[in-house]
Amino acid sequence: MALLLRREWLWLVLCLLLVLFIILYSLQISDGAPGGTEGELAAGEGREGEKNEGEKEEEKEEGEELPEQLKEAETDFFIEYRLERERVRSQQMDMLREIVHNPNIEPENRREAHDRLLQISQDLEREMELEGLIKAKGFREAVVFINGGQVHVVVKAEHLEKKQVAQLGDLVQGMCGVPLEAIVIDSRPR
Repeated sequence: MALLLRREWLWLVLCLLLVLFIILYSLQISDGAPGGTEGELAAGEGREGEKNEGEKEEEKEEGEELPEQLKEAETDFFIEYRLERERVRSQQMDMLREIVHNPNIEPENRREAHDRLLQISQDLEREMELEGLIKAKGFREAVVFINGGQVHVVVKAEHLEKKQVAQLGDLVQGMCGVPLEAIVIDSRPR
């Protein structure tokens, strides 16, 4: 019975890691950088002035539609990220509820599932609080994902200054009680 529970947890962790990988990969693709590092993005920005005549004409034809499309894409990212996070958490919680309410599962395993269910609920609450506090710091949009001892923060900004990263790190560390090494802070360009 304990082996079955461990397999379920392993499956859950693998699914969660897969979802995180897909989200991070989609971030890299949507930024237009195959490697996805900030250095590569900065290098790609320098090439923007090297457009040929056809590309310049195409941009002029699109006119004001391009900024609106970019705005929608940015909003969609944060909305989609939250929806995906909620979907994954909902699946986790459903599976844990099944374990908690299954009388055939050993009491120790049911208690572990119950504790994990409470932890997920607390993580959800902290994520929402952190997102609100980050927005209060002046960022237009933010998403937070807490997974065990790791916290991933994505804010809507062209780039982050060291001071901003330090402020966000301190905020997350204070709310979640994790070391700074366990906090990842990313920016999503406007």
